[in-house]
Amino acid sequence: MESNTLQNEVSVLFVSIILLGCFGPGLQSIPIFTLLFMLANLLLSFLIESWKIFATLAFLANCLATFFAYMFLLGRDSFSVVFVFGFAALLGGATTLLVWAPSKYLLQHSQLRFKYYHIYIFPVLVTALWSLSTSAFPSGSFGNWAYSVTKFNSLTQVVSLFGLDGINFIVAWTASVVFHFQFVRRVPHITMLKQVSSNTRNEIEGSEEGMDSMQNSRILSKTVFDKPGHIWFFTLVLLFFYSGARQLNWRGSFFQTDITEWNAEQIMGRCKIGYPDEEYGATVYSRIAETEAELNSSFGQDIDIYLWSESCVAVYNSSERDFLYSETQRLALENNVLIGMTFIQKYVDPRDSKGQRPERNMFFISSNNGKIVLDYQKVHPVVGDEINVAPGKYPAKVFSSPFGINIGAAICYDYDFPVFINDAVKEGGMYADLMLQPGWDWGAIGILHARMETIRAIENGVSLFRCSSGGVSGIYDQFGGIVYEKVTNKYVGDGFKVEIPVLPRVGTLYIHIGGLFGYLCIALLLAFLSYPCYTYALKRNQGKSSQNM
Repeated sequence: MESNTLQNEVSVLFVSIILLGCFGPGLQSIPIFTLLFMLANLLLSFLIESWKIFATLAFLANCLATFFAYMFLLGRDSFSVVFVFGFAALLGGATTLLVWAPSKYLLQHSQLRFKYYHIYIFPVLVTALWSLSTSAFPSGSFGNWAYSVTKFNSLTQVVSLFGLDGINFIVAWTASVVFHFQFVRRVPHITMLKQVSSNTRNEIEGSEEGMDSMQNSRILSKTVFDKPGHIWFFTLVLLFFYSGARQLNWRGSFFQTDITEWNAEQIMGRCKIGYPDEEYGATVYSRIAETEAELNSSFGQDIDIYLWSESCVAVYNSSERDFLYSETQRLALENNVLIGMTFIQKYVDPRDSKGQRPERNMFFISSNNGKIVLDYQKVHPVVGDEINVAPGKYPAKVFSSPFGINIGAAICYDYDFPVFINDAVKEGGMYADLMLQPGWDWGAIGILHARMETIRAIENGVSLFRCSSGGVSGIYDQFGGIVYEKVTNKYVGDGFKVEIPVLPRVGTLYIHIGGLFGYLCIALLLAFLSYPCYTYALKRNQGKSSQNM
């Protein structure tokens, strides 16, 4: 009877993990589902004693959840779907190996040697997983669970302290505390001991070392770790206070400031949508003619920044490239405007090393004095899509603009890498106040991408001018506030003209420490994973010593 009940509970949890993972830490997220997703996985590790069964079910559930969450992200063709499934399998394996399996180990030993340690270590595991993924894998921060709660503005400001790692830690810590007090604490002590093998239990409880360890754990828990709920609650209160107080600064209003005093100096920005496809008549000559006609019209008389979306034209030889640069400089000088031009270079430059990918995704800016102030090659081509695009090597340098603020830039997918943007914001020895982002989105990713890039603005305390084809474009301030937002579709000529507040950069802790908090969690993860190896080696040496005696 108990066996059937357990099987039913496990089956319900398995399905729940898939559903919660699909609509929690996924493309279209319900924030509370992310918390419930973690709880369901923890409960699964709690109910199943067999490691093989648990690892299999955890991997399958997490893999399927991720797959359904992002199934049509890259498109509905078979290659795109298979590619997403591979990403889901990789992520499912990583979460099982680095998060759920260690959590089960901690849970099994929590009543013997660790007690409350699993409450504190679980958020470290989650944070380390995503910090490692964001820093070391070509997918960057894509799929990061922290993005699922970015709609929750009272918590989002935490990224100005510790980035996405701070959000992951808080959400995972909350799940860990709720799980402990709602499930683990309600189970009798003897039931928890049953989950540990008799040999392990006897060895720990019977040995002098084990008794000392347990005694030390009890002493330590009475001083620091015995109040995990209290520590979590007061930490959460402080973070919510910080986030709420920071949001009061939106538009410069802290305490009952007259709304007429909020107005900052404005510059006029123009976002212009374009594609490199020849079927749309996109050539370097047509793009220059189109830009010139608009700037010479009454519509373009007051434009200060003219920004094209990503890869608005294809360039097939050096002559076309030189024409595009020289004519853009001429237009910028004649019309007293800063022009950001994008193009996809379709030929191999003779100066490139042999064997390099033939294409380059480029972005350059001519200032109103006719000089090139930024010339940048996209550093992070989109995985699975820009397979022929050679990656750049360095962030674009921040430059001083005629508007009294410093401007930096990166292209679309570059913004999915928080540490890279953290470097780009201060590249060239000065800090940016405004970041430009020409982009190219598609399908359902457009909404998520815009939400992701507002996090980069909050992390680094900068404003963002985002001009993206096939997605969502807009102006976002240093606190993630939406100054202006519009769905910019794939039609050539679409876009908008909008006033951009001239706002100075806001100081954040993250801009100075970058991903340090996540790196510390990675170090703790490695230390934890090495602990079983250490104990195994210790037992083996003790066994050899006893045999020699």
